[in-house]
Amino acid sequence: MTPNSWLSSQIQCEGCGALIAQGSGLLCANFGQERGAEIPLCKGAWHGKCYRQSENDAFPVLEAGDLDDSMLAAADLVSDDPERFKLARDSDHLMCPFQCDGCHFQNLKKRAPGASDPDGVLLLCIRRANLDALWAREPATVHSNRREGARVIDLS
Repeated sequence: MTPNSWLSSQIQCEGCGALIAQGSGLLCANFGQERGAEIPLCKGAWHGKCYRQSENDAFPVLEAGDLDDSMLAAADLVSDDPERFKLARDSDHLMCPFQCDGCHFQNLKKRAPGASDPDGVLLLCIRRANLDALWAREPATVHSNRREGARVIDLS
């Protein structure tokens, strides 16, 4: 894999197994990189909608209606989106430094995750933190940045 692998049309989604369209999806910063003898090659790539919160994720996710006592006026609240903070969007990795769950785990534990309960809990927490970080930008901002990136690539 090359650093320009995001432009490839041969990247397979880790979630659904389908190919990710060229210039789309969500890619780990380590995608296609050798990380050492004991750490496998990172294949962390998803369609945005396929990188979603774990079924076991019981962390609360606030919605606009939960902010009734906030300092914001009702008109300033973002409308409720049922997928907000629950799944990624295509090209989120262009707006927010992103490493997949496995790479984060390996950075913390210096090994690949196993099947133990503590490893599963850590992976769940990493996924939750990743989704929260990715949603630091509004969908329109992510979409606009993706469109601008495609324009720059076309011009080059």
